Amino acid sequence: RCFAAWAATLTQTPLEVIAIDGKPSRRSGRAGARDALHVVSAFAARQRLVLAQAKVSGKSNEIAAIPALLDLLTIEGAIVTIDAMGCQRAIARKILDKKADYVLALKGNQGTLHEDVALFVEEQRPRDFADCTVSTHETVEGDHGRIETRRVTVIHRVAWLQERHAWPGLKSLIVVDSTRDAATRIERETRCYLTSSPLGADRLGPAIRQHWAIENGLHWILDVTFHDDQSRIRTAHAPENMLTVRHIAVNVAARKKGKDSMRLALKTAGWDDDYLVRLLPHDTSPDCPGRKRRGRHRASRPGERRVRGRGGRAGGQRAVVADHAGGADARDFAQAFLALLERAVERAAGGPCVAVSFEPHPDIVLARTFKPLAPLTPPRRS
Repeated sequence: RCFAAWAATLTQTPLEVIAIDGKPSRRSGRAGARDALHVVSAFAARQRLVLAQAKVSGKSNEIAAIPALLDLLTIEGAIVTIDAMGCQRAIARKILDKKADYVLALKGNQGTLHEDVALFVEEQRPRDFADCTVSTHETVEGDHGRIETRRVTVIHRVAWLQERHAWPGLKSLIVVDSTRDAATRIERETRCYLTSSPLGADRLGPAIRQHWAIENGLHWILDVTFHDDQSRIRTAHAPENMLTVRHIAVNVAARKKGKDSMRLALKTAGWDDDYLVRLLPHDTSPDCPGRKRRGRHRASRPGERRVRGRGGRAGGQRAVVADHAGGADARDFAQAFLALLERAVERAAGGPCVAVSFEPHPDIVLARTFKPLAPLTPPRRS
């Protein structure tokens, strides 16, 4: 709950599409002792932010975790997309109670409902859905050595289906026909979705595509950048605590990394203190210490100067020495941020969190007045 409240403060624009999906940390379990950690996450597709998370004991238990996850979110006016595991009446009703709309993938786990929709689509497709009120949208994309054509058909009148199944809030059916033309073969696939939204195909088609943002913008980054599946942290609450820290890092870096990759943003934050300060939530006023504009040198203010750090790139890392009266206190800011992180990790894990402490770097001096340091001299070469 604390993590969800913190993530809500990062969203600067209204939420449009929220993708919900689960992911296991495959090496976090022990054979015969405990199962691998499995966490269901809510991801804002446009803002690329993790909104909330909930731990489950396995993929089959995502059904019970999704309603609890939705209780942590304010999703009024948004479209919630979930894969076939979340295509459940209770989940659909919960989304409607939160004043949002759903787009749920429909597959064989909804036996007779899926059969009726599949039979209806097969009967109507040769006639181009002439007996239905529909809207269509088609896109053609070429990438990764293939050309993919997607045709989205939204069937707006579904009273006949509601009479038979009485699905909560159902207003339309979505049929997505995709054709992938690769160099050696052509693949065709048809997918069906249930939705409570009255929007047309030109809006619902992109919403379905944005569901994949949770795979590309979160799960892939956790595996490739943070090596989540390779992590062997297994003791007590440590796997969930570390996943929470990784989610915090994703949210912090995604806000201001621009076109840089997540890996580059995190590595640069480890090298450059100024860049790290820009990534972390802080006061963005011109008086904030550490604020630097790329391409020009900012003159030092009274009570502030730059000194050589330890390690890092050629020339050493640069640390900001700031007067308390000249802006935010870096020590108080770091303590406040770490306190927030501790509360978020402890609340998310439902158990004790490892202690986190902040010790200032010996080259960073925080004082109202200080004596100038002696000029740095290059080392002698033998």
